[in-house]
Amino acid sequence: AWAADAPPSGGGASNASSGGSGNGGAAAGGGGGDGSGSGRTSSQRNSSARDAGDSDSNDGAMDDSDDEYAYPDSDDDGDYGGASASVPAPSATASALSATSNLQAMFAPPVHLLHSAGGFMGAKNVAKDARRWLLVNIQSDSDFACHALNRDVWRDELVENLVREGFILWQAENNSAEGQTYVQRYRVSGYPHLGIVDPRTGTLLWRKEGWTQIEP
Repeated sequence: AWAADAPPSGGGASNASSGGSGNGGAAAGGGGGDGSGSGRTSSQRNSSARDAGDSDSNDGAMDDSDDEYAYPDSDDDGDYGGASASVPAPSATASALSATSNLQAMFAPPVHLLHSAGGFMGAKNVAKDARRWLLVNIQSDSDFACHALNRDVWRDELVENLVREGFILWQAENNSAEGQTYVQRYRVSGYPHLGIVDPRTGTLLWRKEGWTQIEP
């Protein structure tokens, strides 16, 4: 009876071994599972660390580039234009130059009437060949009457017609080489000087020195 009720000796050992083996396997499996989990966690941590390092490096590079290409603050000087920027007024220098140019044009010599080639002798020869009188005008730049003569007489339409029909007009400054020769030869004493010269003989036929609008 006892032998029948007793469990088989081999079964207990087998169960114990199986149980031990199962528990050990489970333990081993658990240990293996924990080991592999720990390994994956370390890899993830290393990858995260590398990503963080790369991110810091990129941030540093971006910070450097921001410093290198930093722009000045426009609020300090306000010189960048805009709707409130005003258009600068014309300078006083430009206005003065324009006024000077207008005065020079107003008092300029009558180049449209003058004979300039060859000086006095050239004008004398042309007048001789054309059988006209030589009309001479000697001027002084310091005498306003000479400038007024250019403005008011030589640009008068009637005077222009008379000069074109019967005279060759020659004009010179009293301090020029040609002007000084004429002044010394014909003894000019006042300005503006007007003289009518016979181109064949060089004789001064008529003269007038000094001119005003009251006594032209």
